[in-house]
Amino acid sequence: MRTMWKLVVVVAVLSVALAPLAFAAEVTKNFCIDGTSNGAGWSYNLSGSGSSNITVNTDGVPSGGNATALAEHWVRSINAAQGQPPAYRAAFSHTGRDGKAYFTITAQSNFRFSVGECQITGNPAGCSFNPMVLEISALPAH
Repeated sequence: MRTMWKLVVVVAVLSVALAPLAFAAEVTKNFCIDGTSNGAGWSYNLSGSGSSNITVNTDGVPSGGNATALAEHWVRSINAAQGQPPAYRAAFSHTGRDGKAYFTITAQSNFRFSVGECQITGNPAGCSFNPMVLEISALPAH
Protein backbone atom coordinates (compact mmCIF):
# COMPACT_ATOMS: atom_id res chain seq x y z
CA MET A 1 0.00 0.00 0.00
CA ARG A 2 2.84 2.38 0.82
CA THR A 3 4.43 1.96 -2.65
CA MET A 4 1.10 2.60 -4.35
CA TRP A 5 0.61 5.87 -2.38
CA LYS A 6 4.06 7.13 -3.52
CA LEU A 7 3.17 6.36 -7.14
CA VAL A 8 -0.08 8.32 -6.90
CA VAL A 9 1.74 11.32 -5.39
CA VAL A 10 4.46 11.24 -8.08
CA VAL A 11 1.86 11.07 -10.87
CA ALA A 12 -0.12 13.92 -9.33
CA VAL A 13 2.96 16.14 -8.96
CA LEU A 14 4.08 15.43 -12.53
CA SER A 15 0.60 16.20 -13.85
CA VAL A 16 0.55 19.59 -12.14
CA ALA A 17 4.13 20.40 -13.18
CA LEU A 18 3.57 19.57 -16.85
CA ALA A 19 0.12 21.14 -17.24
CA PRO A 20 1.37 24.64 -18.18
CA LEU A 21 3.57 23.14 -20.90
CA ALA A 22 0.65 21.41 -22.56
CA PHE A 23 -1.75 24.39 -22.76
CA ALA A 24 -0.22 27.63 -24.06
CA ALA A 25 -2.46 30.69 -24.03
CA GLU A 26 -3.47 31.90 -27.46
CA VAL A 27 -3.10 35.54 -28.47
CA THR A 28 -5.71 37.13 -30.75
CA LYS A 29 -5.19 40.57 -32.25
CA ASN A 30 -7.82 42.65 -34.05
CA PHE A 31 -7.32 44.68 -37.21
CA CYS A 32 -9.27 47.24 -39.20
CA ILE A 33 -8.93 48.15 -42.89
CA ASP A 34 -10.24 51.53 -43.98
CA GLY A 35 -10.38 52.54 -47.64
CA THR A 36 -10.38 51.05 -51.12
CA SER A 37 -7.74 49.14 -53.04
CA ASN A 38 -5.28 50.89 -55.32
CA GLY A 39 -4.75 47.62 -57.22
CA ALA A 40 -1.15 47.06 -56.05
CA GLY A 41 0.07 43.90 -54.35
CA TRP A 42 1.83 43.97 -51.00
CA SER A 43 4.28 42.07 -48.81
CA TYR A 44 3.57 41.18 -45.20
CA ASN A 45 5.28 39.36 -42.34
CA LEU A 46 4.07 37.51 -39.25
CA SER A 47 6.61 36.56 -36.60
CA GLY A 48 6.81 35.89 -32.90
CA SER A 49 8.60 33.97 -30.22
CA GLY A 50 7.69 30.32 -30.50
CA SER A 51 5.81 30.89 -33.77
CA SER A 52 6.84 30.50 -37.37
CA ASN A 53 8.13 33.49 -39.27
CA ILE A 54 6.22 33.87 -42.53
CA THR A 55 6.75 36.49 -45.22
CA VAL A 56 4.35 36.61 -48.14
CA ASN A 57 4.13 38.67 -51.32
CA THR A 58 0.51 38.74 -52.40
CA ASP A 59 -1.28 39.99 -55.49
CA GLY A 60 -3.49 42.97 -54.93
CA VAL A 61 -7.23 43.28 -54.99
CA PRO A 62 -8.43 44.97 -58.21
CA SER A 63 -8.35 48.77 -58.05
CA GLY A 64 -11.43 50.17 -56.34
CA GLY A 65 -12.04 46.96 -54.35
CA ASN A 66 -13.58 47.77 -50.98
CA ALA A 67 -12.18 47.17 -47.48
CA THR A 68 -14.14 43.90 -47.22
CA ALA A 69 -12.44 42.51 -50.34
CA LEU A 70 -9.04 43.55 -48.96
CA ALA A 71 -9.66 41.98 -45.53
CA GLU A 72 -10.99 38.74 -47.01
CA HIS A 73 -8.00 38.57 -49.38
CA TRP A 74 -5.58 39.03 -46.48
CA VAL A 75 -7.34 36.37 -44.38
CA ARG A 76 -7.22 33.84 -47.24
CA SER A 77 -3.56 34.62 -47.88
CA ILE A 78 -2.53 34.21 -44.22
CA ASN A 79 -4.41 30.92 -43.86
CA ALA A 80 -2.97 29.53 -47.12
CA ALA A 81 0.65 30.51 -46.46
CA GLN A 82 1.40 28.01 -43.72
CA GLY A 83 2.07 24.40 -42.97
CA GLN A 84 -0.03 22.14 -40.79
CA PRO A 85 -0.76 22.76 -38.02
CA PRO A 86 -0.84 26.48 -38.82
CA ALA A 87 1.12 28.87 -36.62
CA TYR A 88 -1.41 31.64 -37.30
CA ARG A 89 -5.16 31.60 -37.94
CA ALA A 90 -6.87 34.56 -39.56
CA ALA A 91 -10.63 35.15 -39.62
CA PHE A 92 -12.79 37.80 -41.26
CA SER A 93 -15.11 39.39 -38.70
CA HIS A 94 -17.43 41.87 -40.41
CA THR A 95 -17.80 45.14 -42.30
CA GLY A 96 -19.18 48.13 -40.43
CA ARG A 97 -21.79 50.54 -41.74
CA ASP A 98 -18.95 52.99 -42.41
CA GLY A 99 -17.31 50.51 -44.82
CA LYS A 100 -14.40 49.58 -42.53
CA ALA A 101 -13.62 45.85 -42.52
CA TYR A 102 -12.42 43.90 -39.48
CA PHE A 103 -10.39 40.71 -39.13
CA THR A 104 -8.43 38.85 -36.47
CA ILE A 105 -5.21 36.88 -36.31
CA THR A 106 -4.60 34.28 -33.60
CA ALA A 107 -1.27 32.66 -32.66
CA GLN A 108 0.05 30.49 -29.83
CA SER A 109 2.11 33.40 -28.46
CA ASN A 110 2.55 37.13 -28.89
CA PHE A 111 3.40 38.08 -32.47
CA ARG A 112 4.32 40.95 -34.77
CA PHE A 113 2.40 41.74 -37.95
CA SER A 114 4.02 44.02 -40.54
CA VAL A 115 3.25 45.19 -44.03
CA GLY A 116 6.20 46.32 -46.11
CA GLU A 117 8.53 48.14 -43.72
CA CYS A 118 5.72 49.21 -41.35
CA GLN A 119 4.93 47.26 -38.17
CA ILE A 120 1.15 47.20 -37.67
CA THR A 121 1.06 45.65 -34.19
CA GLY A 122 1.62 48.18 -31.43
CA ASN A 123 1.51 51.09 -33.90
CA PRO A 124 -1.39 53.43 -33.08
CA ALA A 125 -0.93 55.30 -36.39
CA GLY A 126 -1.43 52.12 -38.45
CA CYS A 127 0.18 51.47 -41.81
CA SER A 128 -0.78 52.66 -45.24
CA PHE A 129 -0.34 49.58 -47.43
CA ASN A 130 -3.03 49.79 -50.05
CA PRO A 131 -5.28 51.72 -48.07
CA MET A 132 -4.84 51.87 -44.26
CA VAL A 133 -4.64 48.95 -41.81
CA LEU A 134 -4.36 49.31 -38.07
CA GLU A 135 -4.44 47.18 -34.95
CA ILE A 136 -7.41 47.92 -32.69
CA SER A 137 -7.95 46.87 -29.07
CA ALA A 138 -11.38 45.28 -29.64
CA LEU A 139 -13.72 44.56 -32.52
CA PRO A 140 -16.71 46.91 -32.68
CA ALA A 141 -20.17 45.41 -32.29
CA HIS A 142 -21.95 44.42 -35.46
